[in-house]
Amino acid sequence: AGSATRRSLTVTWNASTGEAGYYVERSPNGTSGWTLVGSTGENVTTFVDGGLAAGTTYHYRVRAFGSGTTSDYSTAA
Repeated sequence: AGSATRRSLTVTWNASTGEAGYYVERSPNGTSGWTLVGSTGENVTTFVDGGLAAGTTYHYRVRAFGSGTTSDYSTAA
């Protein structure tokens, strides 16, 4: 989870093998209300989520996609 002190937050994760990219989702509580906020390309392991409200806690999860398959979601952070 991250608390936005500015209007953006950088989400970082470890690379997966054989991925074509990653989906990044955000939730207000880490358990429900997940919304796709963006995706990245192959070998990109950071995502900047902008337009956030200062002092608000956000939860993120990531999953890899490629070759017609997707991985399980990461643990929410």
